[in-house]
Amino acid sequence: MSKKAEKKANILISGDYGEGNIGDEIILSELVKLLSKAFPEAQLSVITKKPETAAALGVEAVQAKNPFRLRAAVEKADVMVSAGGIMLENLLLHKSLGSYLQLLELARQKKTAVFFHSFSISPLLRRRERKKLSSAVVSNARFISLRDRESYEWLKKSGINGGELHLMSDLAVSLELGKNTPETKNKKPYAAFCLKESENTHRELRELKKFAKRLYEDEGLGILLAALSDEDRRIEKMFIDALIEERVPHISLGEGVAYEDLALIISQSEFVLSERLHGLVFAALGGARAMGLSQRDKIREFAAEMAYPLQDGAAATAETLFEAFKKQKEEFSRENSMQRLSELRKINASVNSVLIEAIREELRL
Repeated sequence: MSKKAEKKANILISGDYGEGNIGDEIILSELVKLLSKAFPEAQLSVITKKPETAAALGVEAVQAKNPFRLRAAVEKADVMVSAGGIMLENLLLHKSLGSYLQLLELARQKKTAVFFHSFSISPLLRRRERKKLSSAVVSNARFISLRDRESYEWLKKSGINGGELHLMSDLAVSLELGKNTPETKNKKPYAAFCLKESENTHRELRELKKFAKRLYEDEGLGILLAALSDEDRRIEKMFIDALIEERVPHISLGEGVAYEDLALIISQSEFVLSERLHGLVFAALGGARAMGLSQRDKIREFAAEMAYPLQDGAAATAETLFEAFKKQKEEFSRENSMQRLSELRKINASVNSVLIEAIREELRL
């Protein structure tokens, strides 16, 4: 029996957790469910900025800002699963590439196998940090899965092949939703807006408030504001002010709503307009109509997979948004949408199985 098999396996999960991003927390929850089911005797630990994130899932927390705890956790781990997308997707924006690569380098030094699962690589990172990323992945990866084809094709062409390479969808598509929440039961049909601040925010809001007014007056839809990240609270407040100016009734979910409840509320919308990937994912989970308002790779690809219309937030107008809304309303089939979701879930289940077997092989279980 190998040394790893003689003791309880220790699996360390890394990602951008504890940052108040709903999508990331649901990804973490789904990953913990997957690993707990496959390795019920394993010790699971999560690198997070908020210990309560891990506590809610019944796993051990490793404080992300404590370098001594991080080092100890990596040294203790048999394998590290880096999942969720954000750690490799927005590294330049968060100025955390150096610290993240240090974590990977520490794992390499300690011979801790790393498994990259369901992430994306932003165009910025591809252009400016290829060598650093290449070195980190080649040195550490036993397994790599990506959630968008752009990242997958780039990784294939770049020669980064330190581990098996797989294409899948976002982990959150596997989320099983409940039936009703107090916020949605017996309420009138509503359109959910999941917005994200950008350099075009002020222009977007001018058009979005007019679009929301059309939905309310012409379609009879209530307007629901659902921030998917703490950093989206500012644009939500700006949009509320814009809606008040247009005298459009609205509801904001505010803070404190459980992640699963928020996903359920969005999924039960009549229509979802989202600048974040997980707004579209939650719409898909409920078979709701949805439209993407971003040209980012992961959003563009998921919208295509679900046959959702896509608009560029920098160029969209109230008129183009409403035209796309009406066209989708005429052509949309909930049955077809749920079938597309089912296919994505099958793909994810297959890739998840490969991941589990790869980890099992590493642990010699």
